Amino acid sequence: LDSIIRSDYETYNNLCADDMSCMEPESNQLVIVGKGFHKYYFDVLGNGGNHSTTATPSKSNVTMSQPHVQLLAGGTVAVISYVKLTQTIPIGDSAGMPVTIQQSETRVWEQRNGDWKNVHFHKSPIAKQQS
Repeated sequence: LDSIIRSDYETYNNLCADDMSCMEPESNQLVIVGKGFHKYYFDVLGNGGNHSTTATPSKSNVTMSQPHVQLLAGGTVAVISYVKLTQTIPIGDSAGMPVTIQQSETRVWEQRNGDWKNVHFHKSPIAKQQS
């Protein structure tokens, strides 16, 4: 998550498998394979890579809440599910009032040649903020 927030594609590229797959709101919940789809956001948005918010990276804070880790396949595969909370001030909000954006995520990591690689993730649509 830190590499996405900092728009650090080099780190993101090293952490993710070349054949990673995902389903997320940005892909209209279609399965995407490979990293090219996500590189677009690093290259174009200049928004900390966090294409789910409308704030600049300096005004956003991301928290991983309720992480749950399961080790599988003799400890060579890990599944982590969590709620991602993004605190941000939306661009154009003249009052400068912060909002919290909530998304559930699941990531699958596999140990390959001694390194952990993110091989799949699924991200829910943004939850509506409770008033």
